[in-house]
Amino acid sequence: MNHDILHKLLNAIPECSEWGRVYILDFLAENVPAQFKDVDETISRVIPNLAHSNCAVVLSATKVVLKYMDFVQGLDKIRSICRKLAPPLISLMGGDPEIQYIAIRNINLII
Repeated sequence: MNHDILHKLLNAIPECSEWGRVYILDFLAENVPAQFKDVDETISRVIPNLAHSNCAVVLSATKVVLKYMDFVQGLDKIRSICRKLAPPLISLMGGDPEIQYIAIRNINLII
């Protein structure tokens, strides 16, 4: 994935429906950018999706952030990102039992 495609996808996320966001975020999770400078920008632009009302968007955004954290430089940045991941995952526990099960499974995978 090159720089131009990455920026087009990141710009399209806010304009998409919930399921369009999921598709774009899943694509981003599978295709790590070639330039490490794009990783920080991508994470910062994906983090607002952690506050989305759709649990699929939250889980897809979590997947992107976790995959890209492998390329983040600096322990302070990693800790800051981890602090932003916990509340959205915990808020999924207030949903239906099926959503709670998926949230617990994902939290277990992260730990």
